[in-house]
Amino acid sequence: MFNNNLAKHITRVIHWVMALIVIGLIALGFYMANTESYQFYDLHKSFGVIASLFLIARLVWRKFYPWRSSANGTKQARLVRFAHRLILILLLLMPLSGFLISGFGGHGVGVFGLQIIPSNYNDSGLAVRHNEFLTELGYFMHELVAYLLTALLVLHIAAALKHHLIDKDDTLKRMLGTSKN
Repeated sequence: MFNNNLAKHITRVIHWVMALIVIGLIALGFYMANTESYQFYDLHKSFGVIASLFLIARLVWRKFYPWRSSANGTKQARLVRFAHRLILILLLLMPLSGFLISGFGGHGVGVFGLQIIPSNYNDSGLAVRHNEFLTELGYFMHELVAYLLTALLVLHIAAALKHHLIDKDDTLKRMLGTSKN
């Protein structure tokens, strides 16, 4: 469908756009949680929806253009495959839990003002939950997944730096688009 160079370029673009959005969302999420700065929730939800769309695109893209690992054929290959799959699973669970919080919590979900899931506020302006259990499950999942995803992303970045600085291979250069291969 696409030539190899264009496919690699599209893979890199999807990876880096998602990386920037996800790191920004995690940082903003931790900031909001620790400072109770609720004015950023609409922005957080908007970029969460956008990240979800990029994740779907990434999963579809990966089906047609499988990821190649520098660990293939090594003892670490299974661990690397597991870590990458776990990152994708956590990236799926993160917006799902956010949708549980906002959707079932009565806050609704929107993208820069366009409502996707309508809110449910009473006359006093307070959100009326549609389902208490699913809202609380969403809160629990969102926080747990945030910590797990953060830890895994730190390991992912550390592994990329290890490849570049210690192994001196072209793994990081390939993802930056500066590799000769």
